[in-house]
Amino acid sequence: MKEKVDFLFDAYNKMYAEKQELERQINCLVKLLNAINCPASVINKALNEET
Repeated sequence: MKEKVDFLFDAYNKMYAEKQELERQINCLVKLLNAINCPASVINKALNEET
């Protein structure tokens, strides 16, 4: 049982780290788009689109 808990905890930590990295990358992309004067409406539409 302890091994399963450890495995799930490790998997959760890995996914959480990946989520944080993706959020960091998205923030960088938004900053770049803002720097080239991309309209906020275009950025928001792209962020809110579901694939």
